[in-house]
Amino acid sequence: QPSETGGETALLDSTVVYRYVNDTFPEFMEKLKTYGARYIRTIPAEDDKESPIGRSFYNTYQVKTKDELEEKLNATEKLEYEWLDDGSLKVISEPIPAIKFIGQQEDHAIYQWTFHNSVIAAFVGWEDCRN
Repeated sequence: QPSETGGETALLDSTVVYRYVNDTFPEFMEKLKTYGARYIRTIPAEDDKESPIGRSFYNTYQVKTKDELEEKLNATEKLEYEWLDDGSLKVISEPIPAIKFIGQQEDHAIYQWTFHNSVIAAFVGWEDCRN
């Protein structure tokens, strides 16, 4: 049933994920805390309905032209991109905070760290003919 308030229905308790990764891979967790996460994706010029991550760069960035896209990409600090020979776009995201400290949610004090990223999904599931 959908949440009546907030609209955030957790599929997985990210505090449990945080504790597991922190206990099992402390060096990796320290890197996530220090540097954040960066994602590398190759995005096609046209939608690829065969791919779970196959939205075109036009749809992904909600632009109509490559010039408009480049303006948007250039405005994002530390984001890197490269046009590939086949017309697709390789993007390396800016560093994104991967671990988040939650002090309060609704009216409840929580004070704990959460795993706040898509690292696992990117590692085990973001595959198609380009990625």
